[in-house]
Amino acid sequence: TEVSYLGRSFNSSGGVSVNEEVTSQLNVYPNPTDGMVRVELGLEEVISLSLCTTDGRFVQNFSTGGSSSISLDMSDLPQGVYVLTAKGVNEVRTTRVIRK
Repeated sequence: TEVSYLGRSFNSSGGVSVNEEVTSQLNVYPNPTDGMVRVELGLEEVISLSLCTTDGRFVQNFSTGGSSSISLDMSDLPQGVYVLTAKGVNEVRTTRVIRK
């Protein structure tokens, strides 16, 4: 039996291996940004995409429309560091986005 967690695959024999699909991250560019940012989700099916402050305060939800990439407008947000979270069917991916 094999289980994936935090980019590693664990099997019942006690071995650990890196799983390429699991280790792929959210790609955000440009980062830092002064407004528009492009996000490549890398998930087959995204259930939700949300932006929060680093202290956990909710900022905004985004609709992906079933797309594997999306452009986000952060120009109305104050400067700072934000946490972007993409929730898929079987996994959650997060990354930090810097609004300069």
